[in-house]
Amino acid sequence: MAQEAPQGEDGTHEAIVVTGNKSLTAATTDVKQESTGVVDSLTAAQIDLTPDFTLAEAAARIPGVFGTSFQGQPRFLSLRGLDARYNSVSIDGNKLFNSSENNRGSQLDIIPASLINQVDVIKATTPDIDENSIGGHIAVRTLRAFDGGKGTFLKGKVQYGVFDRDQGADDSTFSGRADAVGKFTFGPGRNFGAVLGLDVQQRASNEDYFNLADGLQTYEDGEGNRFEIPARGTARLERIYTTNRRNAAFGKLETRAVDDLYAFVGLNYFGVEDKQQSDRKRYFVDTRPDRVVEAEDGYAVGSRGSEAFQFSDNNRDIDTLMLSGGLDYRLGGGNDVIRLRASWTDVALREEFFISNKFEQMTDLRRPRSIDIRGDYPVFTVDPAVSNDPALYVNGDSTYEELVDMDDDVYALRAEFESNAYAGAEGFGFRMGGSFNRLDRTLDTVTTERSLDGVTYTFADNRPDVATVDFADPALGIDRTAYKAFFDTNAVVVRDEALNLGADYSLTEDAYAGFAMAVYNGAGYQIVGGVRAVKTDVDVDNYTIVDGVAAPNTFHTSYTSFLPSVHAAFDLAQDWKLRLSLTQTIGRPDFEAFAFGTRIINDGLSQTIVSGNPRLKPRLATNLDASAEYYFDGGEGLIAVGAFYKEIDNEQFSQTASAPNPLDPLGQSQIRTTTFSDNGSAKLFGVEISAFKEDFSFIHPVLEGLRLSANYTYIDAELNAVLDDGTPRTIQGLRNQPEQLFNAMASYQAGPVGASIAYNWQGRAFTGEFQTNPSDAGNPGLNDVFLDSIDRLDASVWLDVLDNFQLNLGAQNITGENQEVRTGLSSDLLRRAVVSGPSYWLGLKFKF
Repeated sequence: MAQEAPQGEDGTHEAIVVTGNKSLTAATTDVKQESTGVVDSLTAAQIDLTPDFTLAEAAARIPGVFGTSFQGQPRFLSLRGLDARYNSVSIDGNKLFNSSENNRGSQLDIIPASLINQVDVIKATTPDIDENSIGGHIAVRTLRAFDGGKGTFLKGKVQYGVFDRDQGADDSTFSGRADAVGKFTFGPGRNFGAVLGLDVQQRASNEDYFNLADGLQTYEDGEGNRFEIPARGTARLERIYTTNRRNAAFGKLETRAVDDLYAFVGLNYFGVEDKQQSDRKRYFVDTRPDRVVEAEDGYAVGSRGSEAFQFSDNNRDIDTLMLSGGLDYRLGGGNDVIRLRASWTDVALREEFFISNKFEQMTDLRRPRSIDIRGDYPVFTVDPAVSNDPALYVNGDSTYEELVDMDDDVYALRAEFESNAYAGAEGFGFRMGGSFNRLDRTLDTVTTERSLDGVTYTFADNRPDVATVDFADPALGIDRTAYKAFFDTNAVVVRDEALNLGADYSLTEDAYAGFAMAVYNGAGYQIVGGVRAVKTDVDVDNYTIVDGVAAPNTFHTSYTSFLPSVHAAFDLAQDWKLRLSLTQTIGRPDFEAFAFGTRIINDGLSQTIVSGNPRLKPRLATNLDASAEYYFDGGEGLIAVGAFYKEIDNEQFSQTASAPNPLDPLGQSQIRTTTFSDNGSAKLFGVEISAFKEDFSFIHPVLEGLRLSANYTYIDAELNAVLDDGTPRTIQGLRNQPEQLFNAMASYQAGPVGASIAYNWQGRAFTGEFQTNPSDAGNPGLNDVFLDSIDRLDASVWLDVLDNFQLNLGAQNITGENQEVRTGLSSDLLRRAVVSGPSYWLGLKFKF
């Protein structure tokens, strides 16, 4: 049960009761070597070598892990290509649940890198771990007051950032970061301790964004040639200015009786504010077959169309307050241990969204326009004869405003009893316990539409300083202040209760779990077998909308899952280890998939309708893992090869059908209806290879400070589904699941000077809904969308000054690669694109 802790200031070692994973204070090679399942780890020392700001950025360097980006920075984590919805997260053994109103994926950029002492990614889970872990479990371990002895410790940094695209919302240009975390002990025998930390970050930058909103269609010319061209609809070009702020404060009070007791209570606050301002240009090319002038795959010239200006503002705040505690107690100084964990987490999300109506130029519709989506960014051509008079861009449609308030209360309790099951024990042992998790959620959405009734408002009225309109100028946009002031005075407010209530719901989700596992540690091998049983009860209140009338609706669902697992580890030789695991896990449905009634989102005359499905069952995964590991040079080197196979039943997916809105006289607007199903199934096979080595002095003494690491993941996956219209579909990969992942990192320290460089690459991934396109039933995959492969290069250089300070220069996304989403039968045409840039960070680190 006891574990040798890091060496103290007095040269001694201290044994303490361990919380959570048995080797949380050990080197990452020791964690992997002593673990029951398949685990990969990252420590604060390794994070300090990178310019990473958050858990999402740092953990994306672990084998089989990648980060789903927001504004060019990782926000959610996928494990082995299974996105955040399939995974669970804990902090110091307590459940962390911080999701959006739509899905279960925890937003992990809320956790600053400064909080992390170690993060373990557990890929083959034992019965004591949260059952919602098809991809795996992310266990974050924070600094403890007794780490490294009883002395006082303080570290931190101050950094100033410069973005290549260095302007955020409201003209904010300041990017910077400051953090500090420290520990101290006090009281009798200094067996009480405290850990305190603070982290403040702001990033201000902009990016250009393209979206082919209405997708593709097939077109046949007079000679019988068929082409994939943009559908008769809207494409959008946007410049999005974002200011992202993160504030975190965290602390723990701890006590211990050496080798017998460890207890703590902690309070963590994480706040993230995203403020976005988008200047949008909407480009309409009429590609109805009788109006196509010229066509090739990805290129079309239409005989008519229009241009329009629009803007949107989106402010999103999510605040997470987590109160947690834990107790590890050894009974009578023997091998029996009781562990208790309890936490309450309050998550408050507030999102304000406003989109203006359009200033649309409607007088020269019959001039030809072209769109080309064959490259890395779209090319639009407007006939020079089209009017550039701002007075001819007339305001139409309605504004759309949405206010979302979500409040989560998450309660988690866990109790365990362990006997002779710690690392290093011999013979039989066992662990058993139970847990209770409750989610209380309310989601309230208020929508408002405002229109001008008989009042004419033109772009010339809004921007009297603009003499001519250059549609290709990305800096040309609407005057927000003048626009909102005009609408406050002249607009008529339109409310629709169906709009307001269709996205509202409240739910209570209770999960009662119990587990039992037996452990046998023999000479050179370990066998672990057990089962986790969990009963889930869900009660939902929402609204059903019929013919524009919202009626309250209540439903209850319940399901029980029995999830067996067995793990075996063998020491084949002194430095070789073989692991085999067979487990079952579940993935509960996303909230938008089952808790929503009917949600209607208007964008002018275009509508998006999302309807939940309360009959969805949880995903059930059967997982097989195997790995072979070679440890050498006393833990300074590792080569590991792993393979994994998963079969997932009740896989869920969304499907979208599009049709023209018959109320639009111009035929430009679409009605898109999204529904959810669980009749899918998936299979995936993958291979992971990882290696690292530090200290190359055997080649030459000057290479003592060199450290190299690399990992590669290959995933071959298949998702099978039957759409509502009976169409069978097969996609190579689950949603947001890259086919390949690769990470490499090199660091070098020579005296006071050091440097590191890190490279990350991820392959193509399916990232959209299944498409049902009645106009082209013979090509159901025409509008499937795939995230294109993307790479990223980060680097740091530093100089140690004096004994406790370090000057540091970091760079992120040095190459500034575009994020591109492709579509079409060959997945080679542009559907979306984000143009971001690199960022550079100069600062001072300190450690005492």
